[in-house]
Amino acid sequence: MRLRQILLRLLALLAVLAGAAPARADTPIALWKTIDGRVNFTGIQATLRTASNGSGSPCTVTAPSTIRSATLTLPANSVVVSAQLYWAGSGTPDNTVTFQGNEITATRKFTSSSVGNGFDYFGGAADVTHLVKTGGTYNFSGLTVSNGAPWCGSQGVLGGFSLLVVYRLSTEPLRVLNIYEGFQYLQNSGLVVSANNFRWNRTLQSVEEKARVGHITWEGDPTLAQNGENLTFEGKALVDANNTAGNQFNSVSNVNNDKNSHGIDFDVYDTTVVISSADEPVVTTGYSTGQDLVLLNAEILLVPTMQVSDLAIKISRAGALKINTDVEYTVTVTNNGPVTETGRITVTNTLPPGMYYVSGNVAGWSCTASSTSGTCYYDGDLAPGATAPVLTVRARVTTLGDKTNTVVVKGTTADDNMANNTASDSGAATNADGSTGTAVAAVYQFTDAKCTAGYAIGTAASNCKAYGTAVTAGATGKIFITSTANGVVATPNSGADTKPSVQFMFECIDPASGTRQAKYAEQDLPVCAPPGTLAQWSNAVTVTFTKGTSSVELPFVYRDVGKVALNLKVGATTARTEVFVSKPARIAFRRISNGTHDNPGNITSGGNGFAAAGAPLTIEVGALMGGEGGYAPNFGKERLTPIIVLDKSVAVASLVSQGSLVEDAVKRKWANGILGTQASWSEVGAVNFTVRADDPGMTSNAANRYFGEPIGGDTAAVGRFYPAFFATDVTGPFNCPKNLPQVGATRNPAEVYTCPRDIDGAINGAVYSRQPFTVTLEAYNALNARVQNYTGDWFKTVTLSAAGADGGPALAVNLTPPAGATATTMDKTSNGTTTASYRLPVGYDDTKPRAVDLTPPTTVYVRAESPETTLAGSVTISSKRSGVVSDEGSILVLNGRMKLPNALGSDLLPTPLTMRPEYWAGPSAGWLVNTRYEDTRTVAGTDLVFEDKGCRLDFVLRTNNVDVCNTTLLGLAPGRTSIVTKAGAAALWLRAPGKKAGGGTRRGGFSVRYKGPDWLPGTTGRVSYGSHRSPVIYVREMYF
Repeated sequence: MRLRQILLRLLALLAVLAGAAPARADTPIALWKTIDGRVNFTGIQATLRTASNGSGSPCTVTAPSTIRSATLTLPANSVVVSAQLYWAGSGTPDNTVTFQGNEITATRKFTSSSVGNGFDYFGGAADVTHLVKTGGTYNFSGLTVSNGAPWCGSQGVLGGFSLLVVYRLSTEPLRVLNIYEGFQYLQNSGLVVSANNFRWNRTLQSVEEKARVGHITWEGDPTLAQNGENLTFEGKALVDANNTAGNQFNSVSNVNNDKNSHGIDFDVYDTTVVISSADEPVVTTGYSTGQDLVLLNAEILLVPTMQVSDLAIKISRAGALKINTDVEYTVTVTNNGPVTETGRITVTNTLPPGMYYVSGNVAGWSCTASSTSGTCYYDGDLAPGATAPVLTVRARVTTLGDKTNTVVVKGTTADDNMANNTASDSGAATNADGSTGTAVAAVYQFTDAKCTAGYAIGTAASNCKAYGTAVTAGATGKIFITSTANGVVATPNSGADTKPSVQFMFECIDPASGTRQAKYAEQDLPVCAPPGTLAQWSNAVTVTFTKGTSSVELPFVYRDVGKVALNLKVGATTARTEVFVSKPARIAFRRISNGTHDNPGNITSGGNGFAAAGAPLTIEVGALMGGEGGYAPNFGKERLTPIIVLDKSVAVASLVSQGSLVEDAVKRKWANGILGTQASWSEVGAVNFTVRADDPGMTSNAANRYFGEPIGGDTAAVGRFYPAFFATDVTGPFNCPKNLPQVGATRNPAEVYTCPRDIDGAINGAVYSRQPFTVTLEAYNALNARVQNYTGDWFKTVTLSAAGADGGPALAVNLTPPAGATATTMDKTSNGTTTASYRLPVGYDDTKPRAVDLTPPTTVYVRAESPETTLAGSVTISSKRSGVVSDEGSILVLNGRMKLPNALGSDLLPTPLTMRPEYWAGPSAGWLVNTRYEDTRTVAGTDLVFEDKGCRLDFVLRTNNVDVCNTTLLGLAPGRTSIVTKAGAAALWLRAPGKKAGGGTRRGGFSVRYKGPDWLPGTTGRVSYGSHRSPVIYVREMYF
């Protein structure tokens, strides 16, 4: 990047004043992905810039709609395994582009503000493997970059794309390919990238093996080498004919041999690495730069390796080991590489004594198990750095004492590190209250209903079961206490009431702690004890069993969610419910807002707008409890966080497109039971947002479930959405003239004009002053994607105006409004297309045919604006955008005239006048023929103007002592009423006036002017009669 001297001094001064380096928002280069096997890589790139730094126009970039293409070459029989699209630019981030006609949104986003003073850059990356399968031409468009201040003044405009393609080929050697990503600023500095995720077969004699290094770097400058730009691998400089020593970042990309990749360096080098018994499997790549500012986006490293997979296993436990309580173990298997484990992976586990399996989540594995041991098999490929699906096992604790649970993993590929193939979890099992003494069998038990005496709890005859029924958080339920004796339901005293003194303890199982008290038997119970602390029992409560009664119904309420349990203690005996679920009544939207404005739920085209389509909305979701419990604070703190699914349903069926809900998942954040996130709605109109919670512990039927229990979701009408901005596309009736004075012509430099379109292209980019041209309006959302619903009643009146530059100030002369109107507008009946015209300030005047003060060819940009009433107040939706490049279509407006020639007429034959459509090219070039203008129109006699003062001799008629033209002799030739203009010429046929009375030849003549269309005013031509030009030339004297 060529920074002007004044900028360098300013940055140096700022660094001194700050006492430190400027703050950075860069992303350091780090390993992103590893691919192993018989692989290699290649790629392509293309820039948006049209010229190099040091040229006359280093700031010019192609429009976002312009397609940039490059041709990818792949070896025969190769198979693409990964294709990554990278793009970068100067200015405000543009995270959505078009590749192969598909809208691509960045999944990895980068920014850099390291230079300071507004010199901001951005990058994006996305996986496009599904679009890249073979070699061929690949197309890229839709990238908007800033090319004004401050980037242009320092030749720092950036825009372009790179495509990295990794392919598999059987003839390639076995190697590991690392892709490193980031967005790291380098200037007068260096960077070293080290890699060691491979194995070498060390030999006594040194062996040289093939390696390959590539990099994608932005903003290199060919004019700022200073012998300080270097790329090294293992200390060896990597150079070639395109990248000479000391000038690595030179805007030349050897990956597709592009010497004009302005602002892009995508270079690939074949090199070697030396392997011997003395060498550790480590390689380093070094980058260094001098004054040239560059942004390193990706490094690709390909090095040899042995076929070894290092499998590692880990086990973790959630919850304390307590008798009659389930604990959950999580087992993860990771491949530390360097190659993919392609064979079967086996995990074995044997529970310690005093535990047995209850359930598990083994999705992705096939398992066999007894009550105390199990074996699971994984048959999918496990790439380096990847983790197999997590194994989750729940086990019941039945005895006190130390428990050690061990898991072992084994693969099929050779493993050179067995130390991490075994993992264990250890802990001591206690009673429910944390004590370690032997518990006494309970006399009283919790049940789900009133029990029948004389039968064991859980049998059909008892009419009751041990309590484990889900409750709705915040709602009052009922839990029975039942008296037992000798293992069956019993009546404490058939002759009198029994009133035992009972204490209660409430447990939070998952989440393992809470902040809300449960209430049972009208008693507020102590809050759940945090893990690792002794639980607290409530004060004693007298529970009355009336005589002859075996069960007592007592109310229970818990204003929070999770897996819980209730304990009781009577004297030395204790009892406990089964673990049961306190579930939400439903998952609900707490808030949907645009800034400080809450969603009004407007689903009609009228009323205030809520948000621009594509604008980020703040969405808050929580677990709504029953009764008046509000939102549960423990929601989201579960060991396996509930899966919150945001979706949409139809709110207005008549919309052209039902759009899409785009969530920025990285913005998800839990706080006090509320999930906050950001999402946007892509379309104009209205929509229903829906939300539900899915159970992460279930492999099927998980929708609308909480710990397996059914719960409700929510639907909210959201709207009205309006466009974020407009773009205009302008099409003229003809292409720019071929002879339009261009750059490089030997003319007055002030009289050089640029055609908005390619002069030799097919798209018309020119129009005459006052001639109609076509304007197409495109409405976009804040994600730079075109919306489809800006039609019908959702379309608001749009006013079109003239500007002097894309996003620039308005012209003093506006578009010419239609007759009877004060402005050029579009309404819902236009279907997004209308006609407009522009009248240049000074046009051709036939009374001043030699004037040179006419307005020269002028580029006019068409701006679209529409007022919008929103919750935030009145705003204007416009094609003029702030801070980013606008997309306003333009057209070259020309002053025109239809040039009529002088001619000799015939008394007896029609006289043809060969007219020429012309345009004014400025004082130096004057009037030039426009061969691109074509027209066919019917002409009437009234379209010809014969001026009385122009008629002479036999064409004069004296009336009332005044000489006037004898119009009976003048007019169109019969049958010649059609004028076809093509290739710079058109024929106008005048009638034959006939001989004079007595057969004499007419003499004299007349002046005629053709009143054609408003945009081509005719000049005056003279037709003469009675004169003859001989084709014979007489030579009076000749000398030899």
